Amino acid sequence: MIQSFPADTLVCPQEELSEGLYVVRSGTAKEVVRSTQKDSEAAVQVLKPGDSHGLISLIDGQACSTTLVTLQPCEFLFIPRSTFVAELKEHPKVYRQALDHLCGDLRMAHRWVAELL
Repeated sequence: MIQSFPADTLVCPQEELSEGLYVVRSGTAKEVVRSTQKDSEAAVQVLKPGDSHGLISLIDGQACSTTLVTLQPCEFLFIPRSTFVAELKEHPKVYRQALDHLCGDLRMAHRWVAELL
């Protein structure tokens, strides 16, 4: 399913349950982490066409760990969680690719933390 949003639109808020994966088809968006202690936020990643948001939630069924906000008008391919789970059962290689992507993101986060020390 294709979903379109104008610039500066909150698409998927942090700490809310995501119902699927957003894959950027056009435009740019950012993933933001909002502080639970302070009134502040930090951009974690800028998403370009081909990048996705919501993979962690897609796999574990938990709330989003980041907020997705459009920077420009964006078009997303939205893959519902139920569709993704069905595909995993049919095509287990998709699960491996998702894990590889998550591991890459985790390694990048570790590098960022190391740079803060």
